[in-house]
Amino acid sequence: NNNVSEWKDLSGSDHHVSQSNGSRQPIYSTSGGGSLDFNASGRGLVMQNSDDIINDELTIVSVVNVVTFSGNSNVVAKSKNLAYRFRVEKNKNLWLLVNDTGSNLEGKEGNSLTEEGENIIGVTYEGGDTKKIKFKDKNEVVEVATSKASINDISGNLVIGNYDDGHINEYFHGTISEILLFNKTLTDEELAKVYYYLSKPIGSAVSLLSTLPS
Repeated sequence: NNNVSEWKDLSGSDHHVSQSNGSRQPIYSTSGGGSLDFNASGRGLVMQNSDDIINDELTIVSVVNVVTFSGNSNVVAKSKNLAYRFRVEKNKNLWLLVNDTGSNLEGKEGNSLTEEGENIIGVTYEGGDTKKIKFKDKNEVVEVATSKASINDISGNLVIGNYDDGHINEYFHGTISEILLFNKTLTDEELAKVYYYLSKPIGSAVSLLSTLPS
């Protein structure tokens, strides 16, 4: 079958994500050169007790394709105590929650999905300052919101493609082709390298892994 039980980390850090429950495994899709379909309730990949990949700095960049906006689509979430959660809203805006303290930073004009099909989206966080960004053509980065919220609780699991705390179930309504997490705030120059890597076909992109920020 096309169920995916593990998504390997190619960075050399061995931060693999997995799912042993077959009914909760994403489905491999050939769209976009290869992607994972999370478009069903409960689907998600988990990294157990991933405390070492987050501190006071964070960058998340992902290649996503939302196929329906009937609900919010969670890209990645850290712990049920909510160190952070990054998603695409059903109104097509990007959204970040830090530390579950009301620091809901919803994207404004210029930070919503305007293109059909695959989009490269991302967010950076640094020392209490959160900057919402969206990659556009020509590597343009739009900053639209800031907050002083801090990531206080880093315990627990990291989940890709879903967020379920027993009250809220937000699975990703589409496919995710790539997701990159850095435990630092990338500079504009570093973000440009990430964008270049993600803009290449998957087969040729592997050779560019060494060019990514460490």
